[in-house]
Amino acid sequence: MGDNFRKSSFSGPTGCVEVLFLRNGVRVRDSKDPSGPELFFTNHEWETFLKGVAAGEFEIPHAAPVLAMQDPPRRAWAALRSSARWQDK
Repeated sequence: MGDNFRKSSFSGPTGCVEVLFLRNGVRVRDSKDPSGPELFFTNHEWETFLKGVAAGEFEIPHAAPVLAMQDPPRRAWAALRSSARWQDK
């Protein structure tokens, strides 16, 4: 259990996505369900995903701007789930 997952300083009281950086990649999980399934990304996959986030490629086109700003963890989690391999513990 000595894993040191990190959570965004932008996360709210309802949970967020947490990441754990490893030598060969990144583990990602939902902070509300730390014993649940995880995603694993290679370093290249993670860096590519972050570049896409920075470029605005994962914005929800139909969402109202206020709603989109209130729920970034859910948007990020949905994007992660659709672009990676699930790993069950």
